[in-house]
Amino acid sequence: MLHSKMEAGFKNGVITLNEPKSVYYAGQEISGNVHFKLDTTLTFKAITLQITGAARVLWNDNETVKYHDKKYYGEVTYKGTEEYFNEVRILCGGKGASQLQPQSYTLSFKFQIPHTVPSSFKGNKGQVLYNIVAYIEFPDPLMPWQELTKAFTVIAPYNLYNNLPKINEPLKLVFDETLTSGCLCSPRPLNITIELPRSGFCPGDTIPIRVNAVNDSDVKVLSIILKIVVVSRYRSQTPRAELTSPEWLLVEGRTAPVAAHSRRSFVCDLILPRMMVYDLSKCSLIDVTYYFKAILKLSAWNGKRERSSEIKLGMIPTDKTTVTWGASIADQLPKNPPPAPGAPTVPGITTFDPGFNVTPGPRISWAFPAHVPSMVEIGFRTSNGEPNASYGFKAPYPPVEQVGMYLPTTQPPYPLSMPSAPSIK
Repeated sequence: MLHSKMEAGFKNGVITLNEPKSVYYAGQEISGNVHFKLDTTLTFKAITLQITGAARVLWNDNETVKYHDKKYYGEVTYKGTEEYFNEVRILCGGKGASQLQPQSYTLSFKFQIPHTVPSSFKGNKGQVLYNIVAYIEFPDPLMPWQELTKAFTVIAPYNLYNNLPKINEPLKLVFDETLTSGCLCSPRPLNITIELPRSGFCPGDTIPIRVNAVNDSDVKVLSIILKIVVVSRYRSQTPRAELTSPEWLLVEGRTAPVAAHSRRSFVCDLILPRMMVYDLSKCSLIDVTYYFKAILKLSAWNGKRERSSEIKLGMIPTDKTTVTWGASIADQLPKNPPPAPGAPTVPGITTFDPGFNVTPGPRISWAFPAHVPSMVEIGFRTSNGEPNASYGFKAPYPPVEQVGMYLPTTQPPYPLSMPSAPSIK
């Protein structure tokens, strides 16, 4: 967020990266520049760069608590934070008050993303976000720091090749039912076998699904629905809980009906959309799972039957060791290939000689009161406004309304791992 009076600092400032779409593989190196222009002399304390990667989950739920034979109703906030890296490095200054003269400036940096981080992810209850923040700190502690922000995306391709040979084994769903069309009819068997050639696929793959139906019953199978769905799960740390979001459809197909006392065989092709598939196995707070589901729709009062099994979607197929993609998503990937597995990671942020002079600034003394964090209540509150001592407690945390998926107006550097840490925007 850029503050007012930008003529004193980051006027027309921008952070640029070597990848045009700001998309990187896990383990890849980021090269970037902080560009800004000064129209007047800038007196500052330090220009600092912070690069962060973290997962956050947050959701609210209404709960009822019984305490001393009374029921209390309140809203519980579930949240969690998992930090992957939080690197801070001074780009310019840092030795007391300094000055920069009016002109354009560029500060360069490098940073290698660790190999072990999860993919970027944005869900309705949680996110995995990666951000770069450059900020100017002024000698006057009451003067707001100025910031430039740049988000970047990390792709950690799920490797189907590493899960051989299990992932190449056929996947079967079997329906063995005994059905009747009425109270005067004898129950008779219905057997349907649905088979996938394997349980791991890549975006854009065509999945040939074989269906064999032996229907000796008096009940007609109206249709067999075949689909692949995605389910997201979120896990909080305070308090500990798990939330499963409603599934959403990825692709669907269906067969023709199977008449009573008949046998049918089908081959139904499901074509996976060409999309980004991310690996969140390194994230303990968020999980994304893919399921193959088969649903039988039956006549009369027999309703429907359902079977499902987990499948894997990845960016590295079972017959290769490198990322594969189609032309439709090639423009979403980094232009450089992913680094070799097991390659060493260079820790920290690397900076370079800025190539311009920083002159000492005037000595300034400031007297200001120390900030004392306010005490706020965390927990349930009864309808009359009195805290429930059994569930509430006090701490120097930010008010509940400030805890969310956005940055409050505090000043960096942001301590991501603390309970009172602001969220990444």
